[in-house]
Amino acid sequence: MPAHEYYPECRHRPKIFCLARRTHIISRDSTAIEARESIAKKDKAEVVPAKPKGKPGRKKKGEVRPAPEPSPLERQRGQTLEQMLFELDTACATGTKKNAQGYKISWKGYKLHLDTACCGVPISAVLTGANVHDSRVALPLTRISAQRVDVCYELMDAAYCSTVIREDIQAAGRVPLIDHNPRKGEKKEFAPHEAQRYKIRSGAERCNARLKDESGSSCSGAWTRQGDVPLDAGSGGTVRRSTHEVAAVTRKRNASAKTSFKTSSQLVARVVHGQKRGN
Repeated sequence: MPAHEYYPECRHRPKIFCLARRTHIISRDSTAIEARESIAKKDKAEVVPAKPKGKPGRKKKGEVRPAPEPSPLERQRGQTLEQMLFELDTACATGTKKNAQGYKISWKGYKLHLDTACCGVPISAVLTGANVHDSRVALPLTRISAQRVDVCYELMDAAYCSTVIREDIQAAGRVPLIDHNPRKGEKKEFAPHEAQRYKIRSGAERCNARLKDESGSSCSGAWTRQGDVPLDAGSGGTVRRSTHEVAAVTRKRNASAKTSFKTSSQLVARVVHGQKRGN
């Protein structure tokens, strides 16, 4: 069945279904990756000095004030994919977020940002420091996924609630379904058909859980030897390990203090890339 008949919103992009290329819905989410690393210290030369604050109050008659600088998201719209990824912090850092119960939790390490198809297969992945906000990676993931699959809907939680993200996705001919963040205002609910489709976003949560539970992407023993692994990952298989194997590897790694290891961030990239250990 043509896409413009099954999904009326995609009438302007009539294409024939192709399972290898088309996925109708992408769910976007991030997950915490704890790491046994020291937090990277910023070089003093890289620290940007604080900008002087403007005069408070209204402008005087004839006064000309400089235009406000664009936000990081507005700046991303005019950048290439390489420029977007270059500006993202990839060093170990401290992250804080609210969990499902509404409590703030903090961790030291990284964030894995994933685009997941409705069937639970990872499409794109970007690894950043834990201090990078989810919305900063939305546009890079959109560009990467658009190169690999044809998408009609992009589902995101309230962390991605931004007019810039919505406009960019709509300009590309796709439909953004982003949970509204009221920001101390009135929350806007989804239409009934949008709310039903938004339920598919739970696939991203399950994908994150499987990477942590079955592929050793948590901090409890999932360490791998040093080596260069691309941070931008594509779709692929997983490297499965049992609980006993992870525990044995942990004891062996902790017993040898002279062996140098990298954190689980590299293993996560290998998992999504479908690479096996030792390659």
